[in-house]
Amino acid sequence: MKKSVFLCTFLGFSLILTAYTQTSDPQLLRQHVYTLASDSMRGRSAGSQEGLLSAIYIAQYFKEIGLISYEQDSYFQYFLINQNIKCQNVIGIIEGKDSLLKQEYIIIGAHYDHIGYRIKENAIEVYNGADDNASGIAALIELARLLKANEHQLKRSVMLVAFDAEERGLLGSKFLVSQLPLQHIKLMVSMDMVGYYKKSNKLFIKGVATLKDGKTNIQDIAFTAPLNLRMQNFEKTLFAATDTRYFAMENIPAFHITTGMLSPYHKPQDDADEIDYEGLSIITDFMHSFTLRMSQNESLSYSHRRNAIHPKDKVVAFGLLSAFGMSHLRYTQGAFAKGRSGWAYKGGLLLQIRINSYLSIRPECSYTYENFYQPSTSSYTSHIEKLHLQSLYFPLSLLLRTTFDESIYAYVGLGGYYSYVFSAKIRNQKLSLVQDIYPHRYGLQYSLGLHIAPVNIESIFRFDLYPLFHHDKSIKNNAFFLQLAYVF
Repeated sequence: MKKSVFLCTFLGFSLILTAYTQTSDPQLLRQHVYTLASDSMRGRSAGSQEGLLSAIYIAQYFKEIGLISYEQDSYFQYFLINQNIKCQNVIGIIEGKDSLLKQEYIIIGAHYDHIGYRIKENAIEVYNGADDNASGIAALIELARLLKANEHQLKRSVMLVAFDAEERGLLGSKFLVSQLPLQHIKLMVSMDMVGYYKKSNKLFIKGVATLKDGKTNIQDIAFTAPLNLRMQNFEKTLFAATDTRYFAMENIPAFHITTGMLSPYHKPQDDADEIDYEGLSIITDFMHSFTLRMSQNESLSYSHRRNAIHPKDKVVAFGLLSAFGMSHLRYTQGAFAKGRSGWAYKGGLLLQIRINSYLSIRPECSYTYENFYQPSTSSYTSHIEKLHLQSLYFPLSLLLRTTFDESIYAYVGLGGYYSYVFSAKIRNQKLSLVQDIYPHRYGLQYSLGLHIAPVNIESIFRFDLYPLFHHDKSIKNNAFFLQLAYVF
């Protein structure tokens, strides 16, 4: 029954495609969202049967509209995830009319997959993903219709892509980037979550600084409908990443078009009846004007400005670091083993040099402040004194990395350090760096870290190998730091 209902949606294609108007049709947008975000699609999980049916739905529209297929006889670009799950991007092309510029491409994309369904209390709970991202696919299909009707105005070629497996880690767009002649791609745009304009009252265009004169080009678009555009230089957060990421990492200008995360994100309540179809129609019309404008621009070029969340894995990277932690004295002889801990802080610079995909070398330079407690005499009944140390700290670590993604990796660091103590006090009285404290300190350290571009989060364990005091060579220093670093 469900399959017959689904197949009936194709019967209206011939009537739908006769209406090549200059503006999008809210009713067609509604139809696309309701079809893709229906319970029968069971959340369009990547690699599922319902995901394939969604791809067939999009491909049928691309065919009826008259888009050129990506492959010779298919709109599908197949790829595997988890080694054996078959997924497919859906790709259609409109060729530009300029004899030279038609060799260059603008990619307009939206992902069609969502997160599927679950069984809860013996019932199926479907994550329909109407805003995320049936809304973007509806706009993509309508945009394809409008552009095809006005293809005589296109100078550059336009590639329209419905991405699969975005929810699995942007895998569809990652695969496409690996297959394209990237020198011919002049701009990439992802429409992701564009169905809540009335509630947002804003359409965000994120990443405009990646295109040379990006803001000026957008401001010059002749668009008369009421639309509150908010342009942002860069996408701001890795955790709300969309299919722009792998294009941006290859120095291709990339924009994210969205009304924001106002819908019930990744919840069963993200349903088709909550979408603002009039607003979605206005956004689709804007994208039509936008795409025509960008295709006619004689010189679309990369601005050489990169967002920090879209890094290439640089051979050499610099960073700023700050760390808080605890330090204590370690007694290597006698019954007393460990002194009372005090807090510690350090801040400074790091330099990270990549050897290969698994190994990096990292020298650092930082100012370190430590305080810890010690007994005033060798007697266990003596009162406790607080010692304050200030030093310059120079560690050198070898990092062993395991990569989850181009911008996410975990690592283990092993190394040593040299530290020069330039100030030591007890009870606000300075200690002598000749008679009381050894100013030169050496030790070993290891660390456990996670890099989520552009931030390092790291736990550092440090052990002095040489004594701290002249009067008792059995006393050494240990420290622990939780360190954050911003890597450029």
